[in-house]
Amino acid sequence: MKRLALAALATAALTPLAWSQTKQAIPYSGEITHLKMDYATGEITTLDPAGETLVSSCYANNAFSGFFTQIGVVNDEFVDWGIKSCGLSGVACEIIFGYGTTALDPGLGGPGASMNIAFYPGYTGLCGALPPPAIVYGFTGLPGSPDGVSAAAFTITVDLTTAGFFAADGPLGWSYIAQDTVSGPLLITTTGTCGGPGDPATGTQDCFDIYSPMGGACLGTFVFGTAGIASFWMEIGEDDGSFGPGSQAQRFGTGGCNVGVLSTGSPPNVASTWDPSITTAAVGAATIDFIAISSLPVPGGVCSGGLEILIDLSAPLVTFAGGTGFGQPFAIPIPPNCRLIGANLSAQAGQVGFGFGLTNAIDITVGI
Repeated sequence: MKRLALAALATAALTPLAWSQTKQAIPYSGEITHLKMDYATGEITTLDPAGETLVSSCYANNAFSGFFTQIGVVNDEFVDWGIKSCGLSGVACEIIFGYGTTALDPGLGGPGASMNIAFYPGYTGLCGALPPPAIVYGFTGLPGSPDGVSAAAFTITVDLTTAGFFAADGPLGWSYIAQDTVSGPLLITTTGTCGGPGDPATGTQDCFDIYSPMGGACLGTFVFGTAGIASFWMEIGEDDGSFGPGSQAQRFGTGGCNVGVLSTGSPPNVASTWDPSITTAAVGAATIDFIAISSLPVPGGVCSGGLEILIDLSAPLVTFAGGTGFGQPFAIPIPPNCRLIGANLSAQAGQVGFGFGLTNAIDITVGI
């Protein structure tokens, strides 16, 4: 009898009366509309019904339960978690999320649905320490209800080719953060028990955490009145890692013009920091080091004023960085941008001191 009473108290703690009255799993038996979005441009188009995707999902938490929920309070964050075991690169190039809403569709003059999606590598749930998010994506004016009363449901395959994130295999949290009061995630069936063994396929459990506001205080760990549905739609597609590590090689041009030496650093991989450094001074009494990175090399061969430019400063992609002291490595972040994988770039550094001098170039291929 005592054990039953304790179990009842535990269930009550997970399902407060206020929660059961105002936050609930809402049945949805209508059609789910599948869309795709280019996150860089915000363009949304219809997804091929045959199941077109940009990258095959290696983490697929998508067994729709027939329910969705409305978060109800702007900036409240519903956090789900599981175990990702893709065995690939860890660089996400695509996500698929699903939501239900009663917000009137923008095409009919309404605001549409709005929400943010965040990812928390390492999060194990149950109001544990919430790490800083790897990234937070914002979505506004999404497709919505045909009349502002009846619910509509959607999945959106988001192309993150230029705005990916890195998450190593292992525990992973993801969240839906309300930006309106009538939208929320599609709920997914899970066999995982709250606080116990996770679902064998996804590691999800039958509960979720609420933070209010986003990243603030954890209000508790919650379940819905229907068992086995307290997980939120999320699919992740990663680069397959087949390209391999990045490479780098020094290039000295004529070899008799630039006296500075730029030495290679750690491998130039996405989601990492490349750190070449000037190891032989280009001028006397150097006070400032700088570096330029271009998408195109220049073969060299022209020494003008004691300088030989070895990269194309008029190329479509040119980035400058500077401000380091002599000999300190440059810290050049390479974002988790899937389009950079396999990209060929060229870097050349220089110094200001008693005059102005340049170094050799380094040609790099960005890897994973």
